[in-house]
Amino acid sequence: MRKKTYFITWLVAAILLTTMPAELRCELATYYDEPDTAFASNIAIDIIEHNDGIWFATGEGLSFTLDSGATWLLYRSSNGLVSENLSALFSIDGRLWVATNHEVTVGDQLITMSDGISYTDNGGDFWTQVDFDALGFEGEYSLWGVDRTVYDIAGWDNVDDPAGLGQWRSFAAFAGGMLASRDGGTNWRRIFPSQTDSINYFSGLPLNYANRAFSCVADTTHGDSLYLWSGTADGLYQYIFALPREKQYAAKRVNAIAYSDVATNDDDNYLFYAGDVGVTRGIRTGGPYISRFVIDGLPGAYVSSIIVLGGKVLVGTMDGADGSSTGLAVSTDMGDSYQAQSLFTDVIGADREISDFATMGSRLYLAGEEAGLFVSADTGQSWTHMWVDATDTTATN
Repeated sequence: MRKKTYFITWLVAAILLTTMPAELRCELATYYDEPDTAFASNIAIDIIEHNDGIWFATGEGLSFTLDSGATWLLYRSSNGLVSENLSALFSIDGRLWVATNHEVTVGDQLITMSDGISYTDNGGDFWTQVDFDALGFEGEYSLWGVDRTVYDIAGWDNVDDPAGLGQWRSFAAFAGGMLASRDGGTNWRRIFPSQTDSINYFSGLPLNYANRAFSCVADTTHGDSLYLWSGTADGLYQYIFALPREKQYAAKRVNAIAYSDVATNDDDNYLFYAGDVGVTRGIRTGGPYISRFVIDGLPGAYVSSIIVLGGKVLVGTMDGADGSSTGLAVSTDMGDSYQAQSLFTDVIGADREISDFATMGSRLYLAGEEAGLFVSADTGQSWTHMWVDATDTTATN
């Protein structure tokens, strides 16, 4: 049975998006006949709506009705499930997730053994068990075995995520801790309330209470961030997952800094940082920050130079610190988005890095390494090459 009493403590763990390692390999799905027409148990452990039906988990199988209770059907180990002692259910995008367990007798004691989680995309005709051992969660860190019961499953789909990283899934397991996936369940990683809890989990020492999870739920009411709540033997924890482009100061190497010249109030006192992983915008006193990358219109990931002029942000980009120039990008919305100036080909290619900008009066200058010096009288809409000797327009000059 799920433990319901917690000592409530609060901890905010801000966890930024990182790549979930390892490639999922699952057991082969097997086809089974129609579900049994039987009622499994009077004890409902979890109840959800799925595919216009009511489904509930019991200790003797998965019962469901598609006709408001007139007929009850049943899945169990004889017709599809890995085992029939269910501890959690979850439905999203037409996929039904189940956590199953079985019991073994050791000496004179009955012990519950977790079988991890399985899913079906077609109402139970096929079931696939997630092979967490193949993902590196084997041995003492496995999701299968004694004290690994998965007590709760949660999820959320962020359809507005331009990076395509918004299919969140998570589940709470007793000695298995909290696991999360951001790609719909293909790749997984463990998450911890703190670095200390992470060290404890992998140290071989007895698990502290924060690593023993019983429940989880996704809070999707915070716009561009996902709040994941986890109930543990140590109380309630809150994890915050935010897209780096909306919350993070991204640059680890700052190549240039520029500030807004059209500020009318403190909120418009923007500072821009040209970094090794895009452009970060803050205000003169620090955060909040946003960061913009190639998906936001930058022609290259590495930003070599930056200037703010006349309400525009101009940045020089490259494909790497020692790479080729990918040209100029311009923002007309103070850094919310960028457009590559693809027709300005003079500063695209090897040894053509846009290394700096300067202004004199209404004229904007651009230094393009071996491409030379350029000037614009219309804040970067058009550029004129400046030659040492206007009568000689060869590369040598």
